[in-house]
Amino acid sequence: MMALGPLAFAAPLALAGFAVLPVIWWLLRLTPPLPRRQSFPPVRLLLGLQASTPESVHTPWWLLALRLLMVALVLLGLAQPIISPNGTAVAGRPLLLVVDDGWSAAPGWSQRQQALLATLEQADRQQRPLALLTTAPPADGTALSVRLFDTANAAREAIRQLAPQPWDSDHRAALAAVRASLGERASALQAADAVWFSGGLATPGPDDSVALAEALQRLGSLTVRAPAADQVATDLLLPLLTLPPQRQADGMRVMVRRPASSTTPLATVTVEAVDDHGLGLGSAPLTFAAGADTGEATLALPADLLAGVQAIRVTTSDGQRAGAGAVSLLGDGWRHHPVGLLTPPGQGQAMVPLLDSTTYLTRALPPNAPLYKGGLDELLARPIRALIVVDPQLSPTEQEHLSRWVQDGGVLIRFAGAALAGQSPSVSAGDSLLAVPVRSGNRALGGSLSWTKPLGLAAYPEHSPLQGLPLPKDLTVRAQVLPDPAAAIAKGVDLDRRTWARLSDGTPLVSGTPSGKGWLVLIHTAADPSWSSLPLSGLFPALLNRLVSLGAARTGEASNDGSPLVLPPALTLDGTGRLLPAPATARPLHLAADTAALPMVQAPDHPPGLYGADGQRQALNLGTADRTLIPLPALPSGVQVRGLTPDQDRSLDLRPPLLTAALLLLLLDSLLTLLLRGLLPRWRATVAVMLTAGSLLTGTPSADAAETDLLATRLGYVQTGDPAQDAISAAALQALTALVNARTAVTLAPPVAVSLDSDPLLFFPLLYWPVSDGAAALRVTPTVVQKIAQYRGQGGLVVLDGAGADSQPFLVELLDALHISGLIPLPPDHVLTRAYYLSAALPGRAPGTVWLESPDQRADGVSTIVVSTQDWGRAWARSPNGSPMFPMLNGGEHGREQAGRSGINMVLYTLTGTYKADQIHLPALLERLPQ
Repeated sequence: MMALGPLAFAAPLALAGFAVLPVIWWLLRLTPPLPRRQSFPPVRLLLGLQASTPESVHTPWWLLALRLLMVALVLLGLAQPIISPNGTAVAGRPLLLVVDDGWSAAPGWSQRQQALLATLEQADRQQRPLALLTTAPPADGTALSVRLFDTANAAREAIRQLAPQPWDSDHRAALAAVRASLGERASALQAADAVWFSGGLATPGPDDSVALAEALQRLGSLTVRAPAADQVATDLLLPLLTLPPQRQADGMRVMVRRPASSTTPLATVTVEAVDDHGLGLGSAPLTFAAGADTGEATLALPADLLAGVQAIRVTTSDGQRAGAGAVSLLGDGWRHHPVGLLTPPGQGQAMVPLLDSTTYLTRALPPNAPLYKGGLDELLARPIRALIVVDPQLSPTEQEHLSRWVQDGGVLIRFAGAALAGQSPSVSAGDSLLAVPVRSGNRALGGSLSWTKPLGLAAYPEHSPLQGLPLPKDLTVRAQVLPDPAAAIAKGVDLDRRTWARLSDGTPLVSGTPSGKGWLVLIHTAADPSWSSLPLSGLFPALLNRLVSLGAARTGEASNDGSPLVLPPALTLDGTGRLLPAPATARPLHLAADTAALPMVQAPDHPPGLYGADGQRQALNLGTADRTLIPLPALPSGVQVRGLTPDQDRSLDLRPPLLTAALLLLLLDSLLTLLLRGLLPRWRATVAVMLTAGSLLTGTPSADAAETDLLATRLGYVQTGDPAQDAISAAALQALTALVNARTAVTLAPPVAVSLDSDPLLFFPLLYWPVSDGAAALRVTPTVVQKIAQYRGQGGLVVLDGAGADSQPFLVELLDALHISGLIPLPPDHVLTRAYYLSAALPGRAPGTVWLESPDQRADGVSTIVVSTQDWGRAWARSPNGSPMFPMLNGGEHGREQAGRSGINMVLYTLTGTYKADQIHLPALLERLPQ
C-alpha cells in the first residue's frame, strides 16, 4: 500500500501503466480514423483537382484526449485508490496491538478477531509499523514478548492464528514484556499508539492491569477495546465462570459467576449437562439479574442420567460456547459408587428410628447410590468403594481383612461412639484403622457438670479435601473423642496435617489420612444426634458424599513413604471449552500424599481437564467455590474505552466510480466513432442505445423473494402463544428438517411458525401441533375448524403431539373441538412404519400409543392426522450447537435415533402417501399383466 497524504493506493503497481500513455497517444495519433463510406461519383472527381498532395487525416484531438482519459481512469481504478480523512494524522506512526487471549476472552472471540483485523486494515492503509503482544503465557513456557512485523500480511496471518487459551492472562508479565521491548528496540515503539483488546478481567490483580495501562499510555496514546453495554446485553461477551455443581434430590444446582458492576445489564444463558460423548442430557435457562455477579439454575435430571454427567457447560443465547471458564468438569468421584454400611449380626433397626444412626446415614447418602448393609465379610465381597462403620468392635481377623481392603483403595469412614471412647489406651494405640490415635473417654461439652458450651464448626484447613463444603452456623457438638498427642508423637503422626475439619476451639471433628491406595477417615462424634446436631444439619449429606467420593479421587502412582501422588493428564479443555486429548505441553499433577484436594490452575502446564487413570479421574477446573472474578478497574485519565464493534470505515474507495466513469467514456467513444464514420442511426435509435446502456449500468431487479419462498417445501408448526413451547417446536422442526435433508432425497426449506387464525395452511405438507395443556382446545374457533378440515381435505398431515401421558385429556378435548373422530391405533403393518425406515412403531421421547385416521374414512386410504402422547418434539429438539435439548425418557440415545426415524417416516408418508403400500402389491400386479 502507498499513501499520499489522505490518498492511499492498495495496488500501487497498477500506476506503472501510466508509463504507456505516451505510447498510446502516439499510436492513436499515427493511426487515422477509418474512412467514411460514401457513394462513388466519377464526374465530380474531375472538379476541384489540386496538384498538391493532401495531408493525412489524424484522429481529432478531442477524441484522442477522451481515449487517454479513459485509459487513465482504468489505471487509477486498478490501483484501488482510497481516501482516508484521518490518513495524514497517524501515517507512519507505530501501532502496538495488545490482546488478552486468556480464557476470559473466549466469549465473542470472533468479534474480537474482526475488530483486530479491522484495526489492522486501517493501520495498513496508513502505512503504520505493526507490533503485537498477547498477554496469556505461551503453552511452551517461554516468556511473553512483543512481536514486530515487517509486512501487514505477516501481522494479518498472526492475528488469524490467535486463539483463546484455557488459563488466565498475565498483565504483570505483559508489562515486563513492554518494558523489555522498549529497552531493546526503543526506536521501534517510540511514540507509538497502543490498542488493548481486553478480556474484561484484572489478572493477576487490579494493580497489575492499571500498571500495564499506564505503561501503554506513556508510549503515546492508549485505546482499550472491551465489550460495550449493548454488546454485553445482546451477545454476552463477558467471561463466565461455572462453579462445581451441587447434587440435589431432584438433580443438581449450578452457579455461574460473571464480572459485574452496577451498570451490568440483565442477561440469560443456557446451562447444559453433557455426558462422556458430549451429548446433552438436559438444560435449563440461567438468568443474571441486572448488576448481579452470580446466577443459579437447577437441572432436573433423573437419577440414571445424573450419574452419567461428565461436564456442565454454559452456552450463550445464540448457542455459542462461552469458553473454558464456563465449563465445569466432573471427575469420576461425581458418579455414585457402591457404599457399604456395616451392621453386625444382632444389630437390627432400633425400635425408635430417629434414635438409630442407620436412619440418618441412609437418608444422608444419595437416594440413587447403591447401598449395601450387612456383615463385614458380606460387604467386602461386594464391589464397594466406601465402607461406613459406626462405633465398631472388630476382631483382629476383621481388622486384618479391613486393612487389606483399605490398602487396595477403599475408604473407611468411622464414627465415634461409646465403644471407641471406652477403649483402653493400649487398644487404641494398636488400632491400625484409626486415622489418628485417640484418648480413652469422650469429651462432654455443655452438660450440667461442664463449664463449656457446645461448640460450632471452624473454617476448613487449606489442605482439607472438605474445602468448599458449607459451614452451618447452627451446627453444635456436645461430645467428641479427642486425639492422643503423646501417642501421635510416638508414631510420628502430624495431627495438624490429618485434621480436615475443626471445632471453634481447634479440636478435630474430622480426621483423615491415606493408607496405601485408600483412606482412613474418623469422624470424632456420633452418627446420631446423641452427641451433636451434625446428623440433623445440611452438612451431613454433603460431608458423606465428599468422603465417599474419595474412593475415586486417588489415582496414579504413589509410594507409601509419603512421596507425592502423580496424576497424568488425560483430557484437557482448550480455550473455547472443548474437551480434547491432553497436549504434549501438559504435565502431571503432583499431589501431597496426605491430601485429595487439587490445586488451582496456575500455569499452562496444568490446563483445566481430567487427570488420572481411566475410571478414577479427577477434574481440575477454572471455577472453584472461593474464586471471584475481578473486572477491569478504572483506567488512568486520558485512556479511551470503546466497544468491540469494528470502527465505521469513513474512508472512500474510489475504484467503483473510476471504473464506472471509464465504462461511460467507452460508450461515448463508440458513439462518437460511429458519428465520424457516418454510421450513426437516426436519433430515435441513438436514444434507444443510450437507454440500453443505462439499463446495463443499473442492472435488473431480482425475482420476488416471497414468490420463491412459496415455492419451497417446508414444514409448519402451530403457534401456541407460549414462547417457551414455540421455541421448542421451532428447534424440533429445524432438527427434523436437517435430518430429512441429510438422510433422504427430499430437500426441505427451514420450517416456519403458523398462525391458525391468519396464515394459509395449504403450503405445508405437514403441520406440527404441540399439545401440553388445555389451552389448545380453548383457542379453537369455527374458522380454525374449517381451515383444518380444508387442509386435511387437500392431503395435509396434522401431527398432534402430546407432552407425555399427562397431556392425554388435553388431546381428547382438542380432538372434540376439531370434530375429529374415528381414530384407530397404529397397525403394525401400516405404511407409516415403512415409509422410509422399517420400524414396528413410531417411538418418541415418552412411551405411548399412536392413533391414526381410519383408512375407510378416505378413498385413498392416507391418514391426514397422527395423534400421540410420545412427545416427539422434545425428542427431536436440538440446541443451535447440535446438542439435544431434553433427555430421553424412553430408550436413551438409541430411543432418540428411533424418534428421529419416526419423524422422517411421517414426512415421507405425507409426501408419498401409500407409495410403499403399492409396492407391496407390485408382484401381484406384474403377475396379472400377461393375463
